[in-house]
Amino acid sequence: MIKSKSMGKNLSCFMLTTVMVLGVFAMPAMAVEGEQSLEPEFSQITAVISVEDIETGEIQHFYEEIESAVIEQAQSLTRNGETYTSFTAGVVVDFDLSGDTPDIAIAPRFNDGPGSITIERGVRAEVLIACNKRVQGGFDQINVTRFYGSWQPSSNMYIVSNRSAKLTIMPSARILNLAPTSNSFSSTAPASWGWLNEGRNSKASSEATISVTGMGGTHRIVVNLIIN
Repeated sequence: MIKSKSMGKNLSCFMLTTVMVLGVFAMPAMAVEGEQSLEPEFSQITAVISVEDIETGEIQHFYEEIESAVIEQAQSLTRNGETYTSFTAGVVVDFDLSGDTPDIAIAPRFNDGPGSITIERGVRAEVLIACNKRVQGGFDQINVTRFYGSWQPSSNMYIVSNRSAKLTIMPSARILNLAPTSNSFSSTAPASWGWLNEGRNSKASSEATISVTGMGGTHRIVVNLIIN
C-alpha cells in the first residue's frame, strides 16, 4: 500500500503550476533481430490538480512528483491466444480547504482497496481507470474496462455538489460523460469502443464543488489523470 503524503505544506496564495508525474515506463521485452516485440510500452501518466476559489475566481494548480507502482501491479494475461497487459492507474488527492489557502497531498492509487490514510479534515478525491494494453499492427492499443472514482468528505461539514466525471480517449475522440448523484461513480466503457490506438492526451477527470459549513468559502476541485 502506498501512503499519501500528509498535509503539512502551507501553499502561498500565489498561483502554483504543478504536475504530478507518475513515471510509468515498462521496458519492452527483448526481441529477436527481425522480430517485433509484442510487449506494450507503458505511457507516461500525469495528474494535474486545480482548485478554484468560487468567490474570488482565483485558480491554483499543484505540482508534485511521486513514485509509480503501475509496473509492479500490471499483469500479463493471455486469452484466446492473444497476450495483453492488464493494469489500473489512478490518483488520490486530499484537499484541506479550511484555511486561507488550500493544502493538498497527492499519491498514486492502483487498486480497489481502501485509501492509504484516513484524512482528518477536508475531502479526498480519487480518479482511476482500469485498462488492458496490447501491441497490434505495430501500434500500442488500449481497451478501457472501467472508469471510476469518488469524493470522500472527512465530516458532514464538507458539502460536495455539482459533481461530474469525464473520460476521453484520443486520438479516436471517444468520450464518456458522467453526472454522479452521489459521492462515487463507476462505469464500464461502451462495448463499441473495443481496442483503440493509444495516443497522447487521453484523459480521465473528475470535478466537484466543495462548501465548508460554518466557515464560508466555496471551491471547485478538479482532478485530471492524463495518459501521454
